[in-house]
Amino acid sequence: MDPAKAVVFGPIIIFFVIFGLIIVGFLGLVAKLLIKAKNSSWEGEVIEKKHKVIDDFDEGKQDKYIIVFQTTEGKKLNVEANQSVWEDYKVGDKAVKKTGTLWPEKV
Repeated sequence: MDPAKAVVFGPIIIFFVIFGLIIVGFLGLVAKLLIKAKNSSWEGEVIEKKHKVIDDFDEGKQDKYIIVFQTTEGKKLNVEANQSVWEDYKVGDKAVKKTGTLWPEKV
């Protein structure tokens, strides 16, 4: 390889290799989190509902709806939901999160 080309293209190649490794790592993390979420299963009861308004510089104010479940094992889980699902659940409602699904179902 011509030394002039190595000086020009060497840093570019190194940049793209590092950038590619970062992208692959990020996608691997997302895949791992999705697989973990789909493989989990639990039964629980709604113990709290939270509504937060977050001020974002890019998109303005955003509503965030969270349903807090207490599982039969005593663990507390925060599940983010859209407004209609959040309004559908009441404190005391029971739900089941089955293996292979991402969201709990009301029972």
